[in-house]
Amino acid sequence: MSSDIEDTTQTTLFKDIEPYEHSVNGVELYYELIAVIRQYCVVAESTLPPIALWIMNTYVYDAFRILPILVITSPSKRCGKSTLLALIGKLCHRPLLASNITPAATFRTIEKYQPTLLIDEADTFFRRNEELRGIINSGHTVDTAKVIRTVGKNHEPKVFSTWCSKAIASIGKLPPTVMDRGIVIALKRKKIEEKIKRLSVGEDFIDLQRKLLRWGQGAIEKLSQMNAIFIEGLNDRASDNYQPLATISHDLGESVFNEIKKSAIKHAGIDAEEDDELLIILLEDLFEVFDFHEKLPTAEILEKLKEIEDRPWQEFANGKGLSAPKLAHLLRPLGIKPKTIRNGRSTPKGYERKDFEDAFSRYLNKTFLPDDYHGATPQQFNDDEAFWTKKTATHSQNVADEIDDNPATTNDCGGVADNDTEVWLREAIDPHLFGLNVTVTQVATRLTVEEKLRIRNGDITDFELADIC
Repeated sequence: MSSDIEDTTQTTLFKDIEPYEHSVNGVELYYELIAVIRQYCVVAESTLPPIALWIMNTYVYDAFRILPILVITSPSKRCGKSTLLALIGKLCHRPLLASNITPAATFRTIEKYQPTLLIDEADTFFRRNEELRGIINSGHTVDTAKVIRTVGKNHEPKVFSTWCSKAIASIGKLPPTVMDRGIVIALKRKKIEEKIKRLSVGEDFIDLQRKLLRWGQGAIEKLSQMNAIFIEGLNDRASDNYQPLATISHDLGESVFNEIKKSAIKHAGIDAEEDDELLIILLEDLFEVFDFHEKLPTAEILEKLKEIEDRPWQEFANGKGLSAPKLAHLLRPLGIKPKTIRNGRSTPKGYERKDFEDAFSRYLNKTFLPDDYHGATPQQFNDDEAFWTKKTATHSQNVADEIDDNPATTNDCGGVADNDTEVWLREAIDPHLFGLNVTVTQVATRLTVEEKLRIRNGDITDFELADIC
């Protein structure tokens, strides 16, 4: 009698599919993958190239000597990790999805089936299992992708392969040795207004898989004979991790290569922190702390946090209390960093409320609307619908003079522009809003003066602009 996994493998997981009957354009296939991912998952636009190219690599990974792990992380629950992993499982080659796996099952499964191994819920078991981590890490290069175990009554040594594509999803970061071998996709929680299509259990993408299979059959020999392509500007390990994707993209053309290059430089080395519920508690308290303030020194934030009853900040770190370095450490996964602020005549390190607004919206479903911001007048739009102006209730000795609500007359992008400004902004932004539940006005309010100058001068690429939108 065959094993359960063998029965399952033969009937559902790894049943043979016929390659697409016609020739396949690799570039069109790449953008088709990006469109599908965008339809079902909320991910940063700049992370779409590595996800799509990693999926393509599962069909040609034997052409390379390095095989990066796709590491999907988030700072909290309900950020779409399982959905993204499930979607990848419907697109990659020979997917095997598991929410728990033992070391022995790992190398025996890889040896027998050469799957794309997709591990979910890694935060519940992976960090504590050193043997499993060692087996996963061994598959990073083809030369080290093997483990030796004794088998049979005579305990004969046998070599098992650990060479296969692997993706791992986890709340918080994985152990450093795994992160160091991975391409990291850091997710954030979806905003209420961000609409995506729900991925159903029975939904499949057989036609797309057939195209990928046909492309892989035609591309693997050429890719195996190409010189390895590396992305400059990365450290050695990150450059190795991106090498298969860079090589595939180079074969697809300059446009695709430039996209993965920009993504790698932006995201290589990201490590999402594992402080999950603590991060949500911190955001809830910071929302209250910033209620009347647009910016606060770090020392004042820490003092206010420690005054909140029934919260962990006073007794944090074995009674030492929450410190400035630990606060920065907790906020790092959200991309929020301390900065120098003006506080009267002094310029201490601190935080600005505007830097938290995205996190408040995503993780707390809260935002500082005019009615919530006590003492401040409602925000007003200027003529070009691209700049917010408002008065603040903050004391005058702590801030600059109030901003005049009247629109400026200059054509300079740093101020309020005429109707031509509205035209060029709309023409630049509109093409990137298809399928998104967001308006030109909403995007324009998030643009910095520098970004608007770059748009007006034509110095910002469509790829960067799509990421902003």
